[in-house]
Amino acid sequence: MIYHLEPNSVAKIYSELGYTYESIIEKKLQDVVKAATAKFTAEGLITHREHVALSIQDNLSRELASYHIVVEGTPIQNFDFSKEFNDAIEAKNVAMQDKLRAQQRYEQTIIDQKAELAKKETEAKALELQKSALMQSPELIELRKVEAYNNWIAKWDGQAMPQIIMGDAGGILPMMDITSIADKN
Repeated sequence: MIYHLEPNSVAKIYSELGYTYESIIEKKLQDVVKAATAKFTAEGLITHREHVALSIQDNLSRELASYHIVVEGTPIQNFDFSKEFNDAIEAKNVAMQDKLRAQQRYEQTIIDQKAELAKKETEAKALELQKSALMQSPELIELRKVEAYNNWIAKWDGQAMPQIIMGDAGGILPMMDITSIADKN
């Protein structure tokens, strides 16, 4: 704390208080600091250091004015907390960061799920459009059959003729190679 005695009252201060005025300053300072710091959390004390210092200075100036002591400033260099308290603050900060990361992961999961749902809906609409186009155009169905047959023939190795089942009941029945089934019987 930075202070000075009122120049016109120095003689009065020494005659009434002697050198005990310093103990009055210490007592008042302790009371004011306790009252001012009680209004804040530990983090608040650190982040609002200037506000705390001004509050202490204002209250201390009022308390010491009747003793003719002028407070010039109350700079706060540092708040010292116990190791346990500092560890608790650190643990709280880590927990808050973990919570924030978990929240971000949760939000990303929601975004990913919405994107996946939109993709599935788009695919379903595309399949529905294909189905509608196929239903309205039997020629397209026949074209798909021919493409499937051509694909199968392109893959045939030219060896033994496979036994196949082909359907023609108005729907698409894929060609199936039943050779392996017939060989087992």
